[in-house]
Amino acid sequence: MTKVFNWAGYYKAHKERKARDLLIKTFELFDKDKFNSGIAYDLGCGNGHETHELLKKGWRVTAVDNNENVSELMKEIIDEYKDKLEIQISSFENINWTKCDLINANYALPFCPKEHFEFVWENIINSLKVNGRFSGQLFGDRDEWDLVRHTKDEAIKRFEGMEIEFFDEIEKDDKTAIGELKHWHLFDIIARKKN
Repeated sequence: MTKVFNWAGYYKAHKERKARDLLIKTFELFDKDKFNSGIAYDLGCGNGHETHELLKKGWRVTAVDNNENVSELMKEIIDEYKDKLEIQISSFENINWTKCDLINANYALPFCPKEHFEFVWENIINSLKVNGRFSGQLFGDRDEWDLVRHTKDEAIKRFEGMEIEFFDEIEKDDKTAIGELKHWHLFDIIARKKN
């Protein structure tokens, strides 16, 4: 049975949240490289919390979401940063890619249709510049939702030829943003593209 997601409820529940810790860790890694800002994609940008954090730090951002209301959800951010922000209302398989320094994909890629995931992943890897980073999650094979899932070995293999700088496996029973109990199994990952 296909799960129906309550995206309106999700956006409402997440309206006031801060940028995720994984993105903050990614900034710290860029800081160690003395690299302060560049070109970023924020996949599944939603309300724009990570997009906003990137823009505040001087990044140029392409924010991607297939929700047609994303421009309304991010109206204040768009008004403030219109010169550094591009919005693509698009599914991941239809993104217009350019070379970039960061691809941020918080809780986004598992929702890619399974038949398009390999194509999307290839575009992610090919779009990153040398020393560019991926920051985001892949869902594990024991996650309750029947989306794109990976075993731990499969998740690590996705980053072949890259340096995995942070990898954390999380498995727990916890509530979703809208209060539903679910079994979570996911991998928090930051990886840097090498020469």
